[in-house]
Amino acid sequence: MSKILYNLHPSEYEHPLDREALKALEKVSGLATILTKLSDSTMWKAMRIQHAGEKTRITGKNFKRVFNLFEKACEILDFSNPPELYTGWEYHVSANVFGIEEPVMYISTGCIDILDDDQLMFIIGHELGHIKSGHLLYYNLSHYIVPLLLSSVPIPNLPLIGPVLVESLKYPLYHWNRMQELSCDRAGLLCCQNKKSAMLALIALSGVPLKYIEEDFVDEFIQQSQAFVRDKFEPADKIIKSFSQAYSFDRAIYQGVLIPKTHPFPVLRIARINEWIESGEYDKLIESARDKLERNYCSKCKSLINKEDKFCGNCGAVIGSN
Repeated sequence: MSKILYNLHPSEYEHPLDREALKALEKVSGLATILTKLSDSTMWKAMRIQHAGEKTRITGKNFKRVFNLFEKACEILDFSNPPELYTGWEYHVSANVFGIEEPVMYISTGCIDILDDDQLMFIIGHELGHIKSGHLLYYNLSHYIVPLLLSSVPIPNLPLIGPVLVESLKYPLYHWNRMQELSCDRAGLLCCQNKKSAMLALIALSGVPLKYIEEDFVDEFIQQSQAFVRDKFEPADKIIKSFSQAYSFDRAIYQGVLIPKTHPFPVLRIARINEWIESGEYDKLIESARDKLERNYCSKCKSLINKEDKFCGNCGAVIGSN
């Protein structure tokens, strides 16, 4: 039976690369101007309406198995206000969240059909991790706002932002966006509390033929991930390796434009989550007492905050003034 992680705070599972990238991002001049306006944008209402019109909302009355897993995941990660949950026809493993004050979660039909319950719990927990960790402001900025700004598309309720600010923002933002996925993988593992299932869910992202889905290939994939991390490349290859983790070469070839990657390579994600498991920190967190942990809240929106951050990840308020 899965343990409910009462009073779980993001700092307990946050990956150090996430923290390091966030500190660099918060130093970008002009970021506060964008954040203070972002939560008020009507764009989120438009996206919510679009999902309500195009997707299928999952409730306790239609897809009971999925909704029960979702409720269980929210309980394990100690959520007081679960987001709305939708699915849509997309036959690969995919999920995301959007919105700020009233977030919405989407999981593809591929997730539901291909993954077993524990693996699906990992995916749901990963997406809940974006909300739990206070990532939504930066996450939405990276996934939805900056691409529109780069295309000079006007965004409701946001001031006109010059190209210099956008250019100075996008590189540290995209780097943080990839690093925060490592924290959310940890949230996914805390949610499913099954190490093998967490690995299988991540392996599914790299593509596994359905007729081989029952075979035991986790150890082989872990060895592949460890070899990828420790391989001593030639100097030029090291540069290519770093660049290929930041930008999609195949999409550049077919579309003629460099598109930033939103996630680290699956093999790197497996290597990082395996490092956390082998360090003993995962088991230590699962076995910890959950009733004596201090919680800090934003005085403006009452969301959980990390006192080390400069801004509330939910509303953009300056934490020093909380």
